[in-house]
Amino acid sequence: MLNRRNCQNIAETANRIIGYSILLTDNDGIVLGSSEKDRVGTLHEASLDVIRSGCQVFHNEQQARALQGTRPGTTIPIVINDEVVGTIGITGEPDEISKYGTLIKKLAEVFLKDQLELESARLLDQSRQNLLREILTFDPNTAEERVVLNHGRVLGYDLLLPRAAVMVEVAYSSGTDQKDGNGSILGSYNDVMFQHKDFSIVKQVFNHEQDLCVDLGNNRYLAFAYLVPENRNYDHSDWLTWLTAKCNTLVSQFARSELSAWIGIGSRSETLQGLRDSYNDAYQALDILKCKSEAGIQYINDVFLERLILSIPDQMCKRVFEDTIDTLSSLKNGEDFIDMVVSWCENRFNFSQTARSLNVHKNTLMYRFSKFKEITGFDLYDFKNIIAIYLIIMRYKRLSHRQNQLP
Repeated sequence: MLNRRNCQNIAETANRIIGYSILLTDNDGIVLGSSEKDRVGTLHEASLDVIRSGCQVFHNEQQARALQGTRPGTTIPIVINDEVVGTIGITGEPDEISKYGTLIKKLAEVFLKDQLELESARLLDQSRQNLLREILTFDPNTAEERVVLNHGRVLGYDLLLPRAAVMVEVAYSSGTDQKDGNGSILGSYNDVMFQHKDFSIVKQVFNHEQDLCVDLGNNRYLAFAYLVPENRNYDHSDWLTWLTAKCNTLVSQFARSELSAWIGIGSRSETLQGLRDSYNDAYQALDILKCKSEAGIQYINDVFLERLILSIPDQMCKRVFEDTIDTLSSLKNGEDFIDMVVSWCENRFNFSQTARSLNVHKNTLMYRFSKFKEITGFDLYDFKNIIAIYLIIMRYKRLSHRQNQLP
């Protein structure tokens, strides 16, 4: 339960405060930390009786000589959760050190209990990450569903309850720096302290016992949000409205810390495979939202076109783009033609609206239509071809955005 690093920190800190030699042992009487480092790893025999009795004892010089590794002073039990887990030894005259015994004992117990709780939380988070890994790699053709479901039950989760994946990414709001109390700019946002705080905010909002929350690293967090029982029979819009409200609360919480949040919401699920699909949906929704460069909330089923665009394989996108549109990119005003295609499709093939959107005269737009056909061989009034070109352009833009190489 105790470890050398924590015990050594306590021994050195207490020694600096009271000026007496301090040591801490485990429940076998072995010294784990000492202000005199050569005593670490040795037996402190006086601790054995204290561990058995659970009571503090004082030992004078004569008594200490009869006990291995013991010096005159006092030995005090360390009690955590009603269990003696080790001892504290203070060297000195009883009259001088007695006033420090209870204080050092309480400080050590509080510190060690906090460390134990942190370690327990870390192990639990690690177990949740392992469970998530099992969910995402589950293949019904090669693995048994009950194994993953049982792992979930061990951690307190019924994985067949209705849930939806919520993926969150956070970053400092534009133009803000994180500072300490003296106004000095702190380290990068990736500092562990800040990530731990952000994950705590996620867990505060998604705080139901069936909400499965996992720190994904790189400032991303996942919540398999439990859609509470009263929502089980809600229609599509009702559960989504409820979950979006939770996400808005999360955005507000982050905003108080001058953080921007991008949130992707996946599809509803009540199966193991559905959880994996919901995770992938939330990931894709977040990716689409990030491409828009706007913090906010994105539900996957509100971006059907973007999903279709992202489904085009990278290599196919590059090859088709090079065969059809790349010649425009090399022209001085090539981007004007590419923007024209996008605007033409997004304005429902309405010539007047497209001209207004591009802020050009109709005659200029007509000239560009003609020039586009001359260069590429494609007629902008050919619905099938122009939709295909639009999809390739948008996919290529997203691919270039990901590589920080906008065309």
